[in-house]
Amino acid sequence: MVSFYHSTVQKGVILVGEELQKRKRVKKVLTGNGHPLSITDYNSKLVVNYQPDVYFKLRNNKKMIFEILDSEEQKQDIIIADVIRSFLVEDVDSLIFIYKGDEEVEMRIIESLVTISMGLVYKGIPQNELPFGKSGVIRITKKQAMSPENVKREILKRRFSNIK
Repeated sequence: MVSFYHSTVQKGVILVGEELQKRKRVKKVLTGNGHPLSITDYNSKLVVNYQPDVYFKLRNNKKMIFEILDSEEQKQDIIIADVIRSFLVEDVDSLIFIYKGDEEVEMRIIESLVTISMGLVYKGIPQNELPFGKSGVIRITKKQAMSPENVKREILKRRFSNIK
């Protein structure tokens, strides 16, 4: 079952995407439940579906993925799984984690992003194929997540303040 925090933040992220659509920055706003992303093995044609909370299809057809951490923000294995899955999807521009906790949670997320991306580079994946450079975190407290409009305002202010 999805918590009030999770559903409110998800609705707020969708509002951000709709605003960016109006500004011609985003082509589509999608949820992983309705439109999962595919991780494909090109040799065998096997496909694994990845269902991020929300993602935007940008004008260049790349994807900006949003993962909302609620109760799972204390579980580094889930954070690592989200990082790996998003890095394996084709044409990902960035991975944004939204969390409500303290600095320790932010450090855990950043540590996972850095460790996984550097490990993949060490194993031969070209760094420019990984969405690490534009990925990051946004802290939205429970108080800020009282309405989707508040969430939208916070995300636009923190992540998209330079977009006209």
